[in-house]
Amino acid sequence: MTDPLQTANPVPPARPARAGLVVTIVAALFVLILAVGSLLWPAGSRGKVQGLVLVFDSGGDIQRAQRVYTPLARFLEAVAGQDMELKIAATRLQFDTYLSQGVDFVLAPDGLSLELNRQEFEPLVVGRRPAPRNLRPRGVLLFRKSGSRDGPPSILLPERIAFGDSLSLVCRPRIPELAQMAGAGGLRFGPDPYDHGPVIHAARLGAFDYVVVRGWDAERFLAAGLMDQAQWGLRPLTGPVPDLVVSAAKQLPGGVRVDARESLAALGRGSEPQGELGASLAEGLSLMHLAGFNILLEPDLDRYRENGEADWQAPPE
Repeated sequence: MTDPLQTANPVPPARPARAGLVVTIVAALFVLILAVGSLLWPAGSRGKVQGLVLVFDSGGDIQRAQRVYTPLARFLEAVAGQDMELKIAATRLQFDTYLSQGVDFVLAPDGLSLELNRQEFEPLVVGRRPAPRNLRPRGVLLFRKSGSRDGPPSILLPERIAFGDSLSLVCRPRIPELAQMAGAGGLRFGPDPYDHGPVIHAARLGAFDYVVVRGWDAERFLAAGLMDQAQWGLRPLTGPVPDLVVSAAKQLPGGVRVDARESLAALGRGSEPQGELGASLAEGLSLMHLAGFNILLEPDLDRYRENGEADWQAPPE
């Protein structure tokens, strides 16, 4: 049966073919956009923004709170387009409590960041040191030469060894003697996961003969002449590890996570504009001996997580 509309308004055969081609192309592009979007912004990332930035800092440094953590919260607030409340956890119990209540961003030592639920959080960036020491840190053994054979500390003298902190990967070297000491519960830890200076000072004053610390912190003391290199030696213990990590909740919109990662990674790089908030945060980071951040992808952190399973685990702070 002939369609009366077609009869009254005849259409040349070429036009529907061209229109069909356009529709096909538009549909294909739409499918492609959806496919790309599913990779960048997975369905699970569409939950609401909690409006909370969580920082772990057992050192209780007021200057860091004012000049680093508060500017970080304001910076992420601008990225997310929503007010952000800052919470600073001084203990693991506080940290876990805040996590259970829901947070958007987390700044924590690398060892603690490894423990974040992979289904709920993803790493964004890792701390970047000033050049030329702008690579990832290593754990080292700083030892008093008079009581050492340039090797691991004796299991018989656990009271003469201390660790910079209990939450950084630089303090988790794979040494059998240390594993035994950890099992025996005879370990001592410094208070600050971002600065191992207090433990090194204690060793310098005679409290310890061996300290397992971040290499940069040990080298800083040696370079300043605070540790006589005729009396103290340095031995590398670990490969490069991430140091402090900023993570984001996967419930955040994917675009917010991408913007936060890229904006944080651009801080402190001369060629990138950073605005007033970025300049304030970059200036404050110098208190932590940082020049900015480098991008840290989840597979990269997973590699440390897998390698760390064979290492001894220090007790939580």
